[in-house]
Amino acid sequence: MRLKKDVSAWFPFPDDPDKAEFHFKLLNPGEIAQVQDASLEITFDFTDAELGKRLGKTSITKGREKEFSFSCLGWKNVFDQLGAELEFSEANKLRPLRECPNFYEFFQDCQKKLVEIKKAQEKNSSSTSKGS
Repeated sequence: MRLKKDVSAWFPFPDDPDKAEFHFKLLNPGEIAQVQDASLEITFDFTDAELGKRLGKTSITKGREKEFSFSCLGWKNVFDQLGAELEFSEANKLRPLRECPNFYEFFQDCQKKLVEIKKAQEKNSSSTSKGS
């Protein structure tokens, strides 16, 4: 049995004056399972039993952060609020996701492109093996 090679690529962040780029990989089945486990939404519904009145509701999910953390392999030209280059590290990894508007949508678009890259690689691989 051969384990499959990760599919990864660099993607430029759209319309960025600093020309930031992010290196993402497509998640493997084990990572997908961990993201799904983290994505299970836990909801707490607070109700006053005597009044029958709903007091509030809160939900917890860490799926997006775990998905991004597994997928993001590096970056270039990412800077903090003061203009200092932001080192790619575990401590900094989630900052673009947490602090940049529309970043998750960009990340999701990149994941879709990685799926297309994987499909093209599999198609090329199957056509090459048929020709052998």
